Amino acid sequence: MRKITVFCGSSSGTDESLHEKARELGHMLAVRGIGLLYGGTRIGIMGMLADSVLANGGVAEGVIPSVIEERKIAHTRLTRLMLVNTIEDRKKHLIEDGDAILAFPGSYGTLDELFNALVLKQLGKMEKPVILLNLNGFYDFLIKQLDVMVSKGFMRAEYRNLLKTVNNLEELAPFLDQYTGLPGTCPVPQDGHPAI
Repeated sequence: MRKITVFCGSSSGTDESLHEKARELGHMLAVRGIGLLYGGTRIGIMGMLADSVLANGGVAEGVIPSVIEERKIAHTRLTRLMLVNTIEDRKKHLIEDGDAILAFPGSYGTLDELFNALVLKQLGKMEKPVILLNLNGFYDFLIKQLDVMVSKGFMRAEYRNLLKTVNNLEELAPFLDQYTGLPGTCPVPQDGHPAI
């Protein structure tokens, strides 16, 4: 894998264990030579993740719209920072330019980007993996709501299964290690652990 898009928050949140997980994820990407593509700010989880990638010798690229750049929160030490006109332009680049998509705990923006990617995947416009990182049960209620959508007939099961979930970084590691780089493919590890 050349580059992974990570959707995450520009807020830090109140769960400090997620701060450490963001730094661990940055280290995991850097040591594997997987570039980070993210929302481009220096604050919150976004900043912690990018700082960790850079501190461990990795590549971190950001995409930031002018409406956010005006707030003077852009990360100034990235490998590459792309300034775009709108939030929609940012989403387009984040979704199209990564080889896989990972949603870290976040807020409205994270969910907006995640569901935008899933709609494209549902419509057959994108084949890359979309993964929900459900750290500390952060997305438990969202996962239940998706299952309710299936049970009430608003979503087909095969569309529900377009979103893969991992509950910790240890479950994510085999995907990062064994992803072939071909859109939508991830082999089953030899130990029998199911592929994401």
